[in-house]
Amino acid sequence: MHTMTFTQENMKDMMNKIISRSLTNEALTEITTTPSTTNLLVADRYLKALSALVNDMTMIINSPQDTVYFFKYQIMIQDGRMPNVELNIQATTPSAYNFFEFSPQTLTFIKQYLLDTRIIPNPYDIA
Repeated sequence: MHTMTFTQENMKDMMNKIISRSLTNEALTEITTTPSTTNLLVADRYLKALSALVNDMTMIINSPQDTVYFFKYQIMIQDGRMPNVELNIQATTPSAYNFFEFSPQTLTFIKQYLLDTRIIPNPYDIA
């Protein structure tokens, strides 16, 4: 299990980058420009995930300035299976421990960002 910490400002910056990337996602552009039943269902799911991300971003923006985010991640590589990355985040302040939980959708967006930017090693490079 590996750990990282992010300050309130670091977290806001990272979340802004994640939201920007999510809104300019090529897949989202294709989904919305080529209407079909399948694309509409995928768009619906993606937009619901994006909504959860925005809700969590609101919590982050409104968190106290002394909030620290503890990231714990574990890369699991098992023979004959696809590699997996587990990510847990705890938001803490001097007066409150783990005062809100991130949605699974937000954790997925953050995990993808951390993998894409190589902050977390890509498990496919390791395997």
